[in-house]
Amino acid sequence: EGSSLVGDGVASCALSFPDHDDGRARWMIVATDNEPQGESIYDLPKAIELAKSRNVTVFGIYYHDSFGSWDAYSESEAKQQEDEFRKAVESTGGKLFEVSDSNSVDEILDDINSRGATQGKGRVITTERDANQPYIAALFFVVSAIIIFAGVSRQ
Repeated sequence: EGSSLVGDGVASCALSFPDHDDGRARWMIVATDNEPQGESIYDLPKAIELAKSRNVTVFGIYYHDSFGSWDAYSESEAKQQEDEFRKAVESTGGKLFEVSDSNSVDEILDDINSRGATQGKGRVITTERDANQPYIAALFFVVSAIIIFAGVSRQ
């Protein structure tokens, strides 16, 4: 049935940062529905405390599928989960965004840059990846078909 262990995910990421006493700023972006399912080691409040103790600012991207057949939470429960998630990320100095907010990535990067991420030892490296794989695969098959057709028609 799957699981959603956002606390464990936040804790795992917070613990994966190297030496947290080196004065560098750290950020993490967490996308979740914050609907805990399964048994976790860290609940969200404990994970957020761990992140704060390691100077990690958490930004959140929240999603709730109110029409999905798999959704086990009512609208009021989902609102409660969203509020809990919002308070958690804001307690680290981060912000919460809805998954439908098309400006969320730009706002997160602007926020990081405004906090001086590019000053000192660190620098912001932004990697964007286009999802062109289906087009590349289609192009490969079209070119392959042309080559095969050309080879067959020459015989």
